Amino acid sequence: MPSPPDSKTLASGSADLLIRLWDIASGKELRHLPGYDNHVYCIAFSPDGKYLASGGREDDVRLWEAATGKEMRRCKGHGHYVNAVAFSPSGRLLVSGSDDKTIRLWEVATGKEVRKLKGGSGIAAWSPDGKALAFDGAEDDIELTEVTTGKVRRRIRGPREGIRALAFSPNGKLLAAVGNDEFVRVWEVSTGKRLHQEEEP
Repeated sequence: MPSPPDSKTLASGSADLLIRLWDIASGKELRHLPGYDNHVYCIAFSPDGKYLASGGREDDVRLWEAATGKEMRRCKGHGHYVNAVAFSPSGRLLVSGSDDKTIRLWEVATGKEVRKLKGGSGIAAWSPDGKALAFDGAEDDIELTEVTTGKVRRRIRGPREGIRALAFSPNGKLLAAVGNDEFVRVWEVSTGKRLHQEEEP
């Protein structure tokens, strides 16, 4: 359940077909965003907290105005369920991952697709500078890819069982992955060298 930078609001999505916004301090529901015909799998706030992106058991990625709950537009192109969404650090781009085995980049202002990459489970993370994406690629690899060109900077051997989540360190020098085998792994981004592996408690 994500929250925007001000940490005053929380968003949740579930099998009840609604996205709900909550006041963190009081636990009170502020509003809900209807319109889904199936489960909501993922939600993300834009860096400025003005917008929400969501995906779920349908092909579209939806963009919402957080303050009003108004649906702004839909990003169309995926061929299956959308498992993950994340805004770039600048808020200008949005990445989504899907069961159709693709990672797609969208222009937030227009909803236009700007790049399609071959992925695995659809898990992705932005580097802190917004210049690169890490995502679950084909054949158990984690791919580090340049956003502007789509060029693969580095391939890192991931867990054979696949991954649940990816995250960069704040300085962008380290990359961590949580595997479906319940191990957390950490790599050095510049070399691809694995530095640490720890089983989840």
